[in-house]
Amino acid sequence: TSYPTSQPTPLLTTQPTTAEPTSTAVNVISPVASVVGKSSTITPFGCDSTNSFKAIDENTNPMTCTKTGGPLGFVLSPFHKQLSNVHGIRVYSSKHYPSLDPVTYVLEGRVNAGSPWQLISQGDFPWIADSNPPRNPSRNFMYSTYESGDSSRTFTEAVIPDHDGAYLEYKVTVTTRKSSESLLKFAEIELPGDVLARVTTYQAEDQTVAGGVIGSLYGVSYVNMGGAYTYVEFPNVDGGSGGDCVLSVNYSNGGSGDRPLEVSVNGNVVGTFAGLPTNSAADWNNEVLETTCAPGINSIRITNISGSGQNVNKLVVYKPSSPPPSPGPAPTAKPTEQLPTLKPTSPPTTAEPTLLPTPGPTSLTSKQPSNEPTPLPTSLPSKSPTLVPTSEPTHVPSKSPSKNPTPLPTSEPTHEPSKSPSMNPTPLPTSEPTHEPSK
Repeated sequence: TSYPTSQPTPLLTTQPTTAEPTSTAVNVISPVASVVGKSSTITPFGCDSTNSFKAIDENTNPMTCTKTGGPLGFVLSPFHKQLSNVHGIRVYSSKHYPSLDPVTYVLEGRVNAGSPWQLISQGDFPWIADSNPPRNPSRNFMYSTYESGDSSRTFTEAVIPDHDGAYLEYKVTVTTRKSSESLLKFAEIELPGDVLARVTTYQAEDQTVAGGVIGSLYGVSYVNMGGAYTYVEFPNVDGGSGGDCVLSVNYSNGGSGDRPLEVSVNGNVVGTFAGLPTNSAADWNNEVLETTCAPGINSIRITNISGSGQNVNKLVVYKPSSPPPSPGPAPTAKPTEQLPTLKPTSPPTTAEPTLLPTPGPTSLTSKQPSNEPTPLPTSLPSKSPTLVPTSEPTHVPSKSPSKNPTPLPTSEPTHEPSKSPSMNPTPLPTSEPTHEPSK
């Protein structure tokens, strides 16, 4: 049973956890069901608890804390040691009395053990209005996602919208329980959010297996490592740009003693997972190893070095982003380095726009204005008559005589025109003589 009022703002991306997780690779920002998972450190304050680890074991087994005085709560240190930001706080009910449920909270974060705690969120869990929320039976896995808690279980969630502060540790203070009893009990606490690193999940059953057997238990597929020197090899682990990386193996050990696993990266032994008992083959645990990955593709082999083997479910690789993220704003270039680009080079070209030719008319005044359009395309007179027709003959004689001038009209046509024009053509005879000599 979930409480819809606890999620007024939906979270965005689904990321599977213990149940049959799909292999995913996300750069820089990786959404997860909880930034605090198995193998993280949980330190209670204001109460005594011998099983506080059960608050982050991805199982409905109840965590019990007996109040000793003062504020009551937990400090949570994620095992992956990467900066993260949270978008909610989610709590699953235990099998015990509802009066022991937490109902109000304060969530804080800090970037290291020496820095002050910063308030992230505070308020009521939505189930505060329900006097008897349904209970979760013990020893059931929870398959939460970044987007939502496990819908087959009872949980309450307070959403933290628009939060982008990044921290390495978190502090949860339970300010009120449903009763004044000295006990606090719940099954699980989750902080859905983003890990600011490259997080890649590799399923063991999809890898190279030598001597082991692929099995499935309660919906979780795994590799049964069998006897000594059985191994599962992950041949295509993305190391990004190389450097520090954190390896987390998810396994179960139903025996009574340790069953260590040797880890090699690109053929070099880099450490060992202890393989501690997990109570049963159906109880899963995470162990963490910090090492160095090469740039690009890496081959990681996990080898059983004990007589009896464990069940290996998956390998999760945490690779810090490059450059490493910081809780403050991303670094920017110095102002002086930005000055050359702050002064665009385009203004000089726009200062004299009329120098650029344009296919159409310009509205700006020409450097050589003309009051009237030029009737002829050239400044020199044409040696031959113009071919452009006009509606009316021009009344202004040509300044230069034509080589073949048109003769004056006569009563009879001229049969033989003069071969060369005369500047003073002979006038036609008239009935009366001309009294003025020709110029």
